[in-house]
Amino acid sequence: MVEAYSPLTKGTRLDHPVVQRVAQALGRTPAQVLVRWCLESDLVVLPKSTRPARIAENAAVFDFALGAHKTALDELEEGLVTGWDPRDQP
Repeated sequence: MVEAYSPLTKGTRLDHPVVQRVAQALGRTPAQVLVRWCLESDLVVLPKSTRPARIAENAAVFDFALGAHKTALDELEEGLVTGWDPRDQP
């Protein structure tokens, strides 16, 4: 399985217009949209938070689906790296 390391992009893409639009359309938070995208993309997703409310929010993603919105999110691939990048290793 591929793990979605830093699936919430360390917060850098939570305000992306597409993520915001999908979140608003689904009545969810941008973080929930990103976590759900990982799940629907068959990735192991491990969002990190130390705040109980955020942990609960990140876990509340099993009662909705992205549906047609997934395509718009799939198109956001930009090669963003927020941590260690294995492609930099020899």
